[in-house]
Amino acid sequence: MIGVFVTFRYGDNFDEEAVRKIAETARARFEGMPGLRSKAFTVNSGKREATNFYIWDSDDAAKVFFTDALLERVTGLYGVRPSVEFVQILGGVMRERSPLTWLMLAPKPERYSGPGSRMVVSGDRFLVTTPMARTTSGSVGSAT
Repeated sequence: MIGVFVTFRYGDNFDEEAVRKIAETARARFEGMPGLRSKAFTVNSGKREATNFYIWDSDDAAKVFFTDALLERVTGLYGVRPSVEFVQILGGVMRERSPLTWLMLAPKPERYSGPGSRMVVSGDRFLVTTPMARTTSGSVGSAT
């Protein structure tokens, strides 16, 4: 499996509501997409960033999707050109019938714990999934 972080870094033109509307509208396009296991839309208002995280069955499936034409299209949609980072997924836990209910992409905290929670770390980024949407104290994280 391969993971892909697609990060849109905004300056003064950051509009969280616009990013949320893009996520709401685009979600249906990815349901049932061949080779795509999971996609999460995220926003970090403090950093003025939106990050989409994909989990693909294979490198080939991911590379077929992320073309120059796609990057041009999403640049127009989001208003900024994203950075695209491919990462190897070494393992993880995913429930077949349970949707991803919480995702955080931000500087990794010293520790995180919660009933049924799982953390995947890649460099200075992390992904946390929980069986129930909830918030934590601090400035990191958002319920989706």
